[in-house]
Amino acid sequence: EMYQWDEHKSSHTTKTEGGGTKTETTYSYDKTWSDHLINSASFSDSSYQNPSSMPYSSQDFAADPITVGSYALSNGLVNKINWYSAWSDDGSLSADNIANDYGQVTVYGNGFYMGDNPSSPEVGDMKIEFKYIPEGTVSLVAAQTGQTFSS
Repeated sequence: EMYQWDEHKSSHTTKTEGGGTKTETTYSYDKTWSDHLINSASFSDSSYQNPSSMPYSSQDFAADPITVGSYALSNGLVNKINWYSAWSDDGSLSADNIANDYGQVTVYGNGFYMGDNPSSPEVGDMKIEFKYIPEGTVSLVAAQTGQTFSS
């Protein structure tokens, strides 16, 4: 995720003397964490600028195959398993291998923080979080095709 400006637009229409209408639009700006690039080029106030690119995008990685007993689950069923847990740092995370490319990088929470101070983020700061789906019991309704369950 990247810390970025986000624009909010609010319009209010009133009737004027003579039967016309007048629309007043106000804009407000908040800083927010976002997993996608917020394009600030179209903001009403050009003093609020976001970076023009996002070095990282969200990605999911799944084991292959994922099985229930001896049956493999189809991608459609795997995508429905979404009870993520925050990964806890067991000491294996090291910022050394990415710090040279991205400047100030620290291990923070369950991932990396790229910026000067995680307690006071600035526009353009990034955080990368690691999550996983723990092994467990699942219930499913699926069709069996050969050695595969599918939705």
